[in-house]
Amino acid sequence: MIKKNLYKSPIIKTITRFIIPYICLYSLYIQVNGEISPGGGFQAGVIFASAIIAADLVYSKNLMHFSIGFLRIIAVIGVMIYTGVGFIPMIFDSYYLDYSVLANDKFLAQTIGIFTIELGVGLTVAAVMYLIYFILQETQN
Repeated sequence: MIKKNLYKSPIIKTITRFIIPYICLYSLYIQVNGEISPGGGFQAGVIFASAIIAADLVYSKNLMHFSIGFLRIIAVIGVMIYTGVGFIPMIFDSYYLDYSVLANDKFLAQTIGIFTIELGVGLTVAAVMYLIYFILQETQN
């Protein structure tokens, strides 16, 4: 069980206030460069969720509180982005997740397809990770 009194320290609050924007920026970097470097949607989603969870743990005023319904909607939108990019080629008589129909240039088509897939995965993972934290926090009280 996590003691909330531990997080009342002004040192921890100051460091957290300073570092959370950099964690979010790093998450954005991993998300944007996920198709050309190690990382991607899953890692970016977990890193972003960890920043939100850290803010919630330290400040415990629910500054970053999202409702369960909102988190479910974001998770579903992420899954819809993923499946939508997969089904678009099927409309053009191609295979599921065949990105070549997204643009004339094959490299550009691969970049667009993978970036969009990673965006959907990142949204879903971030929403689900925070939703798991939120549900576990509610059951603890």
